[in-house]
Amino acid sequence: MDILEKYVTRGRQTASRIYEGTAIVVLLPRGSHEPEEEIFELSPLGSHLWKLLENRPKVRELIDHFAKQKRVSRKSAAKKIVAFIKKLAADKIVDVVDEVGGD
Repeated sequence: MDILEKYVTRGRQTASRIYEGTAIVVLLPRGSHEPEEEIFELSPLGSHLWKLLENRPKVRELIDHFAKQKRVSRKSAAKKIVAFIKKLAADKIVDVVDEVGGD
């Protein structure tokens, strides 16, 4: 499946707060073999995306939102958003999935 059609959700092992507009994300250890929790302070872009993840958007939707808000080309937005999502996914801050279930 093309990454643009995948959904982005907050990582299952995260807890977060928005403090003065900045997302502070705690990545909780998944077991005794992992060190203490890690704390991330997201950039302005990351903090904005973090808020949008409440709705479990598709990558394509995040790109469209960013392109419109920042008044940049969709191609430029796609390059930046996809790279950023891949970094967050590698750090286990977000999950990129084929489908999302209900709560």
